[in-house]
Amino acid sequence: MSPHGEHPVQLTAPLYLLYQNNMMMAVIAMATTVFINNTYHALKLVVENRKPINYLCFIQAMLGAVTNIALIVLFFQFDFRCDIKMYTAASLNLLSTTCIETILLIKVYYCSESSYPILSYGVVLGLARFSMGLANILFAKVTVTPLLTCTNIVNSTIALMLVAVEISLNAYLSACFLYSVYNRWKFIRAKVYVTLLQDGTTFSVATTLTSVVMMVFVLLRVLGDNSSVLFNVSWVVSSKLTLEQLLRTRSLKKSGLPRVHAINLEKLSGAVGPLKKPKMSQKNLVPLDSKVDGMNAMENFEDIELSLIVDDLENHDYVP
Repeated sequence: MSPHGEHPVQLTAPLYLLYQNNMMMAVIAMATTVFINNTYHALKLVVENRKPINYLCFIQAMLGAVTNIALIVLFFQFDFRCDIKMYTAASLNLLSTTCIETILLIKVYYCSESSYPILSYGVVLGLARFSMGLANILFAKVTVTPLLTCTNIVNSTIALMLVAVEISLNAYLSACFLYSVYNRWKFIRAKVYVTLLQDGTTFSVATTLTSVVMMVFVLLRVLGDNSSVLFNVSWVVSSKLTLEQLLRTRSLKKSGLPRVHAINLEKLSGAVGPLKKPKMSQKNLVPLDSKVDGMNAMENFEDIELSLIVDDLENHDYVP
């Protein structure tokens, strides 16, 4: 309404601004739907198995849902301060994506047999990414469009550096994860490893391509001052794929597919005497559907490098 409460305020703007505004709201609406769905399924994971990685998955999805719902609600509140709205949304985005990166880091840590060097490099890259994310927020310019829409314009240089660090972190963690899983799969052809390899490859390729494409669109300003909303797309993709990985692994466990269990080396040594360093032999590789238990384990594993024998996956936090 006008200041005197007589007639609604009429806004005039070029048609392309209306199109950009509508596209921005479409992206936010899409993200809201996906994040609400992710939050629901992540909550089910937490209820079924209260492990840290499931809590992180729930937190990242919940933050995404809260952020985008708030953006939709505040879209109609023209008197609400734009700087508070934009900085809060960007901060929640950073926290959510940090949870996603932490999930990947945890998976890499356990798959690499708790390697502290790998963990250390990952933490350093993660801190660099978080720092660049903070800089991206602080140097963004909050503006109001002619249609009274709040938006922020990112600094191109800082945004490019942020995407570069994200891609580096993603590439490093994905490479470590896939390399570790592949080394185990070569000697133990368990189906769960095939699933982990597929999911890891899909996550790495999809998130990298999405980040690069969205960065190009933002730099080209395809949605004008509203272009930064396109980063929501890469956020949604990362969140969805992270949840899907955990859901697929849980589904494998529930389906009752045979898994190869780790040999307790101390018990084996006590039962059959000291173990000699094995030599690699193709003939004694474990069949796909082998189940290893007790004394029979030595018959299947005597020629396999013991350091490559998989630990029981459900003992690790990266499996829900």
